[in-house]
Formats: sequence, structure tokens, C-alpha cells
Amino acid sequence: MKNTNSSFTSNLNHQPHSAPQVTPEPQLGKWEPKPAAPPGIRTTARDYANPVDYKHPYPSMAQFADLLALRYDANRTRHSYYRQLRLIHQYFNCEPSTITEAQLREYFLFVKLKKHWKPKSIRQALASARVFFVELLGKPDWTLFAQIRAKDHDTLPAVLTRQQVQALLAKDRVVPLPTPMYEELRRYWAFHRHPLLLFPNVGRGDHDPKSLARRMRQATCPMPPSSLQRLVIVARKQLNIPAASVHSLRHSFATHLLEAGAHLHTIQKLLGHAQINSTMVYLHLTHQTSQEALQLVDELCQGLPT
Repeated sequence: MKNTNSSFTSNLNHQPHSAPQVTPEPQLGKWEPKPAAPPGIRTTARDYANPVDYKHPYPSMAQFADLLALRYDANRTRHSYYRQLRLIHQYFNCEPSTITEAQLREYFLFVKLKKHWKPKSIRQALASARVFFVELLGKPDWTLFAQIRAKDHDTLPAVLTRQQVQALLAKDRVVPLPTPMYEELRRYWAFHRHPLLLFPNVGRGDHDPKSLARRMRQATCPMPPSSLQRLVIVARKQLNIPAASVHSLRHSFATHLLEAGAHLHTIQKLLGHAQINSTMVYLHLTHQTSQEALQLVDELCQGLPT
């Protein structure tokens, strides 16, 4: 597709598509169909299935959404790139097609030096801006895109101790074993009995059991991931645990398996790593000391002929 300034200005009267109503399909259980979902229920965190259905504030953003739909098959990429352009136009509070190269340079200096964005976020914003300004608006002479570098920092993920993991999960009253967890989830669903969602959005209101169960049963969207993330932050602060997130539990799980003697390839399969190098990072996170290693050597040598 050839993108030039003339092709961009030829369709400024582009109107956004009407948003289709999302109706979840009923899923079949092992023996019988599950109850049908209430009409109009939303099972995704987004109101629109595709950025082309957004209410675009500017004509150029409507054309950008169309280009993303043609270019990328992954809907998550479309939403992410559109969001990055929205952040740019909100920063300048103007039609993004009028932004100059100098202004765009100012924006990336702002997110890098003031907002302290991580390299991955900067690369995503850069990719979105390149598609919009170079491919859609036809500005291949902009040298800014070749000047920005955002390399990942060589930092190790945070790992909790076993006691910290146990304390963190104990505040949430979750037993990290498959069978007890299954039973706990059954009791949790029996409390709210939502026809589709296991973790419905709690919403605002009274916290007495009847009101809470009624709101959860009538919820139209699932519990947002940010709710769990906030609970973990509150719990770790109460326990004086250093900076860690929900994902830290995954790193801690792998590290503790390695410390307990699990094979590295077994951990690789459990974590779903395609390459063993991704799993070998946990070799640097174990809390085993040289003294523990010498003690293990002594234990292995016991009973051997001298």
C-alpha cells in the first residue's frame, strides 16, 4: 500500500465504523452445556473489538486504525499502537497529523527522561509513530526514528524467599496445590454463581455477603487484573517485602524448584520457555551458598571408601 500525503488528505471525511455488539458464545462443558451468558455481557477488558470501531477524535486517527487493521493480524498490536498515538496527540492536544519532527523529538525526550518509560514501552511508541508518520503521512525523511535507541537493561527479576511467598499467599487464603485450589475455586463460584465468569467484577457498593454476591452475579465484565496487582502491593507492603509483583511469584516458583533439585529442563517445560537459555537465568537467582554446596559434597561422599 502506497502512503503519501495526498492519499492521507483524500479521505478526511472518514467516518468511524459502528461498534458491533459482542455476544459471547456459550461454551460446552464435559457433560452438558453451561448456562448461557446474560445478553450483552462483555468478557473482554475492551469496549471495542477493534480500533476501527473507536470514536476517533481526529480523521487521521481513523485512517491510522484502518491501516493497523490491514497491517497487523494481532488485535492486541492494533490496540497498543493506537493507544501510543493517542498518548502523543493528548500530550500536544492537537491533530496528530500536524505534529512536527521537532515536537515528536520533544515527546520522546519527555517519556524517556521525565516519565522514565521502560525500553519496551519506548520501542512500542517508536514503532507506532513510525507507522503513522512515515507510512501513513509519507514522511520518510524524518531522521528521528534512526536516532532513538531503547535497549533492555540487564537486570534480574525480583525473587521472593519461600517464607515471603507463603506469607503472601496466606494473606490471600490460596493453597498453592492443584486439588485444594480446585475445591477453593468451586466454593468461590458457588458464592456468586455467575453464569459465565469465574472471577466477575465486584464493583462498588455494600460489602455484606448478599449484596456482594448479587453484584458479582450480575457483573458484565471480569475482575480487572489491576485489582489483583493492587492486592499484592498492599500485602507485600504490610509484610515489608521488597518490590515484587504478581509475576515475581513465577520467578520465585522456578527458583525454588531449582534450589530443591529439579532438573533445569523440567523447569523449562513448566515455564514454557522455548530456549533453555531463558531458564538458565534462574541459576543466578538461587540463594544457595558455597557453604551449602560443600555440605552437599560431604553428604555425597559419606560411606565412600577412603
